[in-house]
Amino acid sequence: MSDVAINLLLHQLALMDANNFSAHVGAGEREGRIAAALVERRHYGFAHGIGRSGDLCSDQPKAAGSSLLYKLTNNMMLDLLRLAGTPSLESAVVIPMATGMTLTLVLRSVAQQRREELRCTVPPMAAAEGQAQGGVRTCSDGDASAAQPRYVIWTRIDQKTALKCVELSGLEPVVVPLRHARVLPLRNGGDGNKSIQRDRSNNVDGISIHRGSTDGGTSEAESVLHTYFLQAHVDDVSAAIERVGGRKNVLCVLSTTSCFAPRLPDDVVAISKLCKTLDIPYVVNNAYGVQSRQIMQRIDAAIRIGRVDAVVQSGDKNFLVPVGGSVLSGTKKAVACAAALYAGRASASPIIDLFITALCAVTGPRVVVPSAKATQLCGQSFLNYGMHTDDTPPCPLLVMACGIGMSPADLTGIMERLEVAWPVGAGAS
Repeated sequence: MSDVAINLLLHQLALMDANNFSAHVGAGEREGRIAAALVERRHYGFAHGIGRSGDLCSDQPKAAGSSLLYKLTNNMMLDLLRLAGTPSLESAVVIPMATGMTLTLVLRSVAQQRREELRCTVPPMAAAEGQAQGGVRTCSDGDASAAQPRYVIWTRIDQKTALKCVELSGLEPVVVPLRHARVLPLRNGGDGNKSIQRDRSNNVDGISIHRGSTDGGTSEAESVLHTYFLQAHVDDVSAAIERVGGRKNVLCVLSTTSCFAPRLPDDVVAISKLCKTLDIPYVVNNAYGVQSRQIMQRIDAAIRIGRVDAVVQSGDKNFLVPVGGSVLSGTKKAVACAAALYAGRASASPIIDLFITALCAVTGPRVVVPSAKATQLCGQSFLNYGMHTDDTPPCPLLVMACGIGMSPADLTGIMERLEVAWPVGAGAS
């Protein structure tokens, strides 16, 4: 749509709010009064915000236009996420908070659902007896301590927001350390020599992991670990769950997709399968992931094959709008419960920004110096904070975060300036 058409649509929606009625007489504390004309123009006349005191998605009787704007934006965001590679998503809403605070909201919502779920769980023997007697399962308030899971299994990422959202939720993180990522395996050939083999039937992110014997021998393949790249291994996630006493003590698993090198995106498919097997909620921090179709497709596979409750995307990082909003997607139940937990009304500014951007059809170098000094964060101790591992890298690394909106000219200019500022390997081919 053209800018003129978008402006016309926004003003038509704003005219549906009571504060913009031509014969409006306000008699209350929330009548959409705006003192400065410039502020009113900046917000297109929208003044009521979105949601009601009990639910972000509740309609406001005095703000039909704002309510309709929010519903349209949520539907457009769901459509965009599906087009980006996740057609299996059931629901999506724009949360007028940035990624970290939205993750906090989601964790608190999951805590409510999880504790209710565990409180209502009946042991298999008791369930069988109840069915035999024609009884109905009921929830008991007797043993409240038995239904208080507090551990969040968190795959390490050296970004403070990702950990602080757990602390702010009043929960306890269990850090899953990263290990070197697996690459092509070595296996013994028929002549006894080891060779790298590619097995297209078990391909993960373009790199296959093959195990098993060859025609000429019975030796199992040996995994080759990458020198630089790091990744959370699903067996470490499973071990962390067992370390805190099993699924009954675990609130959820929280992992991350796109992030800063040398960390690779978590294997969301493998983790989702584990969560489905153990019946544990799974929350995905997909702050940057909408930019990558491969990441979105893997999330879609995780939804279809395993269990994924909620996925949080940043508004500014993925849709190039001002900071202040994020998109929460996932199952209908998880999204609705999180939206209903939001306290009070909410700002419509992030919604307007994403609405405009969707109709239009829609960060810098980081240097980490290895240090023996540990970074203390949320009660956890991390060495080499920023590298996603306590190990010292084998060589200096320069990481540049690149995102949508970057042009080939930007990339060329950066490399030209980098050659002047940091002439490493000058003259090398």
